[in-house]
Amino acid sequence: HVYFFPSNRSILLMSFSSLCSITKQHAYTIVFTSSECNSLTKDVIDKALIGDKRNNVRNKVLKQEIYEGQRLIMASYKEKVGSVWEHAEYRLLHKPSVNTLSPVEKLLNKNPKDGCALFFTLNSPCQQYCTNTTGKYDIIKDLDQFNKINSAAFVFHKVYEEKRVTTCCSNSLKPIDEKVPVYRCNDKCHKCVNNKVFNAVCLKKTTWNPTCHLFHE
Repeated sequence: HVYFFPSNRSILLMSFSSLCSITKQHAYTIVFTSSECNSLTKDVIDKALIGDKRNNVRNKVLKQEIYEGQRLIMASYKEKVGSVWEHAEYRLLHKPSVNTLSPVEKLLNKNPKDGCALFFTLNSPCQQYCTNTTGKYDIIKDLDQFNKINSAAFVFHKVYEEKRVTTCCSNSLKPIDEKVPVYRCNDKCHKCVNNKVFNAVCLKKTTWNPTCHLFHE
């Protein structure tokens, strides 16, 4: 499904399963041009993603590699030594070293700055790693990378349930919203923070029904 929300920043929102058979946690970023952002029909989306063949993307992601295309990047989580996992969001936003760029930065550098970007994660970011601002795997500081493009949105579908925390909480999503507007998308999209007030719908439990569309065979 594609949703366009007129706002001060004219943010484009989309919610769809990235690929058939990838039902576990994954994240991706898609970039569109300014004209595409203002007129996002299925034909426009198909044309924008014509170079991203479904099988190519799926094969990379299932092997825990990062897919990097002209308009799309995608990753799943990756197991590291000692049962430590690099989460999908972190892998797309992390700079391997001081003098290198993250996959998100490389994607944004390849596309016009007057366009729009969507950062999608299947599950809401975890508190233990992703939104822990004192930890190694914090992603909040890296969201400044989206300052390189005219407008952006941070979208998630499911509420991530953590072992040490009952559920995702508003306090972990508000700092993200201060960097990039946060939306929860299922049958439709909901803005999670309005005038500093958190929308409770963004923490409501839902089921995940993956579908396969928007990608070329």
